Amino acid sequence: MDALKDGLMKPETAKAILTELLRAELARILSEQDEMAGKTDADLDARIARLEEENRGLRRAARRQDWQDVQKLLNKASEVIGLHMPDAVPSNLGRQAASMKRRINDVEIEVTEGECKHAWPGFTPIR
Repeated sequence: MDALKDGLMKPETAKAILTELLRAELARILSEQDEMAGKTDADLDARIARLEEENRGLRRAARRQDWQDVQKLLNKASEVIGLHMPDAVPSNLGRQAASMKRRINDVEIEVTEGECKHAWPGFTPIR
């Protein structure tokens, strides 16, 4: 079990959990990308609106240090890599997870809109 000191998680434990969270979310986006071709503009606009609303909710929750919105993602990531996740999300991990989830949502919005500038780091489109 990872030791928590003053409500903070060890940086290497937090990094491992956040890395798995990112990997899982990007894999989900990539697997759903092909399904987008069969969706209507209204379906895609609704998905984008939900992601934007989720980002607003994550910002509001972060102001209150309420990590409930990212708890499930963190629990799943920690289970996959076999690390212990405490019942209460440490603030340092909660802040990083909420910020990461907002950025992931932004990438998903770009993918939904047919863009890829942030989805593939290092990729330079042909002009």
